[in-house]
Amino acid sequence: MAVKIRLARLGCKNGAFYRIVAADSHTPRDCKHLQVVGDNSVSFHWIIQISG
Repeated sequence: MAVKIRLARLGCKNGAFYRIVAADSHTPRDCKHLQVVGDNSVSFHWIIQISG
């Protein structure tokens, strides 16, 4: 089982927000995940700092 870190889309059509989740590489984007790593308010700032 290969695990990937990816974004899961939640919310409405024009009000989407994302969660960073750890999921099996064969599952679809918004289906069952293994663990929630964070949400968009905290995690995006963390990703920008790492990639920066």
